[in-house]
Amino acid sequence: MDMSATNQLKHQWQSKPHRVRLFTTAQGLEELFSDSKVEKFYKVVDEFKRKEPNRYSWLENNDVKLDWLEDDHYLSYARRIVIVGDLTEAQYIDYTLRFFKHQEEWK
Repeated sequence: MDMSATNQLKHQWQSKPHRVRLFTTAQGLEELFSDSKVEKFYKVVDEFKRKEPNRYSWLENNDVKLDWLEDDHYLSYARRIVIVGDLTEAQYIDYTLRFFKHQEEWK
């Protein structure tokens, strides 16, 4: 009986996703008002592909769904855009072992 309760708890713990900050950039005034939200997202993803090709290819190979957040108050005349992804427990461990940078905010 203990065995099934332990397995159930372990399964619940493993199914919890980890939201990880994957890439951060800022956009200036001209980009804020000229582009639609979809265009902004794809520009940031293209920049992510260019600057960090290894990390981006790992995300594609593991079918990680990308999401994004915007922060209007980061700079007075710009907007900070953060690309995030929800990783499973196994993906989180693999990602951490491959790409963790000490003293960098990423989760």
